[in-house]
Amino acid sequence: MIDKRIYLVVALLCIVLIHRYFNKLDNSLESGAYTTTWLKDQDVLFSVPDNPEKTRSSQLMVIISGQYQSNPAWFFNHIPVRIRNKRYIVIGSWDTPVNHTLKYGREAMEKVGIIDTGISSISGFSAGGSALMDIYKNNHYGRVMILDPAISPTQEHKEYGHEVIFLYGSGLHDRYNTYADEYDTVAREIVENGGIVEEKNINHYEFPYYGFNKYENEL
Repeated sequence: MIDKRIYLVVALLCIVLIHRYFNKLDNSLESGAYTTTWLKDQDVLFSVPDNPEKTRSSQLMVIISGQYQSNPAWFFNHIPVRIRNKRYIVIGSWDTPVNHTLKYGREAMEKVGIIDTGISSISGFSAGGSALMDIYKNNHYGRVMILDPAISPTQEHKEYGHEVIFLYGSGLHDRYNTYADEYDTVAREIVENGGIVEEKNINHYEFPYYGFNKYENEL
């Protein structure tokens, strides 16, 4: 009989290899009418457009990306290019505290002379959506978009306001009705308070492009 410690070592090795594999994916940033900087030690990316949109008083979009392949660089490439070309964007990893993402992003933007830009929206995808729900406070940000997240019982019973856009429905979570009750509870709360809810049966990794493409003017 194989020692249980060997199983543990093999399992840990597999986790490390998977982590390294996904870290090598989608790390190149698509070029456009913007300048990007990826602070890899903090796992935070920020982008400054060459010709920013000036019709908004608050122009910064903050995003919390997901696990594995959906790191900040991958997420950035899945935002419609027309948005990348005109909006200030800060993207942090799901396992970087949201407040740290905000701090690093603001500091990085101040270094290039962008000081007085307010936050127009904050969005989270998958594990990043769950991280955003952890720190969510009613009416704290102008707009909050949550994309196909994992949900805990604590998150399920929070009070969600009219500023929330909640998108869900991928087979990744619905195949075994993993969060069926939780989704129903959160969706009902958001709708009752005047927010936006959409159940969409698409691939989990299509939600970032779909959400930003459809709700661009809300963000």
